[in-house]
Amino acid sequence: MEWIKYIGEENVRKLCENAETIELQAFQKFASSLEYKVGQSCKNEVKKTKETSVTGDLIKHVLNAWHKTCQHKVENNGFSLLCEKLRSSGLDCLVDDLQDPAKPRKREIETPVRLGLTIANTYKGIKNIPELLGCKLSSDRMKEAMDNWDFKTTSSLNRTRTQILEQDIPDFLRDAKYQNCDDIFFYFAGHGGYSSSGKSTGKKIGGKLVFSEREGSITEGGEFFLGNDTEEIFKYEIVKRILEGVDEGVRKILVFDCCRGNNETEMNANFEIEVEQNGLQFLKNSNFKNTYIFNATMPFNVAFAAADGTYFAKQWCKIVMQHEPPDISKLDEIITEELSKIPTTNGFKQAVSLEKQGIDNPFYWYPPKTKIEDESPEEHQPSPKKAKRSINLGNGTSLSEEEFFEENDWIDTNEPGAFQEEVNEVYEEFEEKPIDFRSTFQPIDPSMRLFWSYKTKDGRELVARTKACVSNFKYSEKFHKEKSTIPECIVCGCKFLMPNVYMCVYEHKDDDTMTMRMKYSESMDQACFFHFLEDGVDKGRKCWGQKKK
Repeated sequence: MEWIKYIGEENVRKLCENAETIELQAFQKFASSLEYKVGQSCKNEVKKTKETSVTGDLIKHVLNAWHKTCQHKVENNGFSLLCEKLRSSGLDCLVDDLQDPAKPRKREIETPVRLGLTIANTYKGIKNIPELLGCKLSSDRMKEAMDNWDFKTTSSLNRTRTQILEQDIPDFLRDAKYQNCDDIFFYFAGHGGYSSSGKSTGKKIGGKLVFSEREGSITEGGEFFLGNDTEEIFKYEIVKRILEGVDEGVRKILVFDCCRGNNETEMNANFEIEVEQNGLQFLKNSNFKNTYIFNATMPFNVAFAAADGTYFAKQWCKIVMQHEPPDISKLDEIITEELSKIPTTNGFKQAVSLEKQGIDNPFYWYPPKTKIEDESPEEHQPSPKKAKRSINLGNGTSLSEEEFFEENDWIDTNEPGAFQEEVNEVYEEFEEKPIDFRSTFQPIDPSMRLFWSYKTKDGRELVARTKACVSNFKYSEKFHKEKSTIPECIVCGCKFLMPNVYMCVYEHKDDDTMTMRMKYSESMDQACFFHFLEDGVDKGRKCWGQKKK
């Protein structure tokens, strides 16, 4: 088998030795990630051999099918691609013992311990507060971008002041302490503003704080963002907790992707006021060390957001997901330059600010390399990580956009489709279970699953009696009194709220014929085309009155 030399004979032996430790379902997903046709070949081999677990022969069959289908890829970059696909399929444990056959020995990389926390508030359903649905998408993108550089990031959605200050931040800092972190990252997206004071004896009138007596007291205010309960959370409350909560050697990246309000306070003449400071002055110099604080806009200005995310987050992710991101100290300048190119209606240009505090141990995207005993000669080593925009497949795996379309070569790329984040946003608005995003992509050949069978969980056999079609149903609360009128998939029960690709199906029974028992309406049930693509079987069925091609 010619392909073995590209993967490494010793590597193939190790994979086969570990075959029994691999779940069959996970292995089939791995095979599909190599190439759609390889996944089909794996499924066919399992059905042929009637194996209920992974074997060494099945592993060799899949790798051989991969070489036949993608010969150029395997022969030029087979080992690296194999490791990448194993990791993306959740089979990381198999990669640890493998060694690149083109290199005499492996080199190890000292990877820093990195944790992240993102919080997005969308204010959905909150009275008198504009919704910011794009904040969730921005938070997801920021998590993806930072996880690419070994941050283990936790995401929280629609959190109140109490939840953020008493749950999210304390839990985050506790984990950072326990894991002895080298770097931490915090990101917030939502509404923000500026208040000249916190608690006070004055009254807010027309957006201004007005004092009518000769004396008054306030606590120091500043920039804030809104919890999902509309309560203000001052930025210094977050900054103070984080600076106090981690060791001084930890590198800290804090990002506030929100507006920064205005500054208006009025008071009478001959007025005496006592201002209680925010507490940052009591911190030691060492608490501030190695801190980067990014604000998506300048003081007293707005930060733009759209349905597909905030302007700041789009640029941050685009830059950070590059193969070699620039120095973090330059990010504010680069993002500001990109934001200046975006046209606005009133001429305002959003600009980013960065505050650096006590940097004596700078943050680097690439962790430092340390060599182990190595008999091989010195050579240039590639960068340890190659950043790519990835597509979340919803089963714990992800692919780059280029890989996704390459491996799903049945998709007609001339027709629009939507990825899971966009689908989730639509279905979240209707409070419905989201459909698999692949059901929004149209096949190049609409007939590729015509007359194929699909077996449901309850044992019924559904047969596709039409080509793949696009449902452009649009729900209107005024016209459709109940959501039950929205068409839905008979297999997964998801409603067709956006252009979903479906097939009309009928239930096959061996002891019956469709024309003898079935009304026209009974052959018009709809099912997602994607179900037939993934799990369909060609049993040679045909409907009465239709000829099988």
